[in-house]
Amino acid sequence: MGEFGAEDLRLCLGQDIGIAFLLPLALPYLEMDSYSEGMHYRGDLLCNVLRIDKEFHNDNPHYKDRAEILHHRAWDLISTLDEIDAECLRPALAEAAEEFSR
Repeated sequence: MGEFGAEDLRLCLGQDIGIAFLLPLALPYLEMDSYSEGMHYRGDLLCNVLRIDKEFHNDNPHYKDRAEILHHRAWDLISTLDEIDAECLRPALAEAAEEFSR
């Protein structure tokens, strides 16, 4: 599992596969680059982390806290992305953040 890349993590987390094992691998990617990407768009890994089952986040507040920090950092820095990446990410991140905060 240590060889999983951003796309592998995005896919599995997006399907709620192995969250307890894979989220700890995904967070360092995002802490290095909030906009780590799989094959869709910059920030797609973060969006899937924010969409993880709410019950998992509630049962693991240390992961939830880290995800929330990453989410805020991504919003704060979104203007540093090129225009196309920012326009693609904004609605996806907003939707994921809404799911995260419910």
